Amino acid sequence: MPRGTHPKKEVRDAVEYAKEHGWRVAEAGGGHVFCTLLCPLKSREGHRFFVHSTPQNPGNHAKRLKDLVDKCEHNDNQNQQGEEEP
Repeated sequence: MPRGTHPKKEVRDAVEYAKEHGWRVAEAGGGHVFCTLLCPLKSREGHRFFVHSTPQNPGNHAKRLKDLVDKCEHNDNQNQQGEEEP
């Protein structure tokens, strides 16, 4: 991870969950964002999630991240160039 590990266990576990599903971790530009998670689709249409450094409620923040990962239709996509499979 770019800036070490997240201080909140729930969020740290959710980031690992996303990585296990093919999501990529991108470094944050600073401020309140710890890192940015990018879905497996490598195009503008791919999903992204900003992981906050100090979320108001870490449990809810982690749950939202896991829900987005579960709902992302690009998780099982083997063709990651932004093209539809035949």
